[in-house]
Amino acid sequence: MYNRAWLASNEHALLKAGTWLAHIDVDHFKSINDRFGHAAGDAALVGLAQALTSATQESKALRPGHVVRMGGDEFLVIMPEASLLTAQRLAQNARAAISRPGPFEYTVSTGLAVIEPHDTSFTDAIDRADRQLYAAKLAGRDRVAA
Repeated sequence: MYNRAWLASNEHALLKAGTWLAHIDVDHFKSINDRFGHAAGDAALVGLAQALTSATQESKALRPGHVVRMGGDEFLVIMPEASLLTAQRLAQNARAAISRPGPFEYTVSTGLAVIEPHDTSFTDAIDRADRQLYAAKLAGRDRVAA
């Protein structure tokens, strides 16, 4: 699992037009901590991280992707040379993986965006993915928006 520092130090190599980003956020994360305790919240984050890592490694249509914990309950998946369909499948596979029965249920919302030729930093594409993430939340959460 990578972090923001890794992203910043590798941004130049990763900033390629056509790369898809998935910005993922746990829905109502505070309520998980409040209802079940911080250990349960940590377990939810670990489960999501594992699901995202598995989804990037198992995708036959995806060059090795990178999973970055942006902070708190937010993750970014970087998908080099992916298509929109591949990005949507990865996000749906991760949603399905965490929806399996466990000690408690939780969902995630995902915003997808592609790095465009005029982008000069990840910030541009992450901002677009973030807007899509909030569109997914406004549309009822537990969904992917592109």
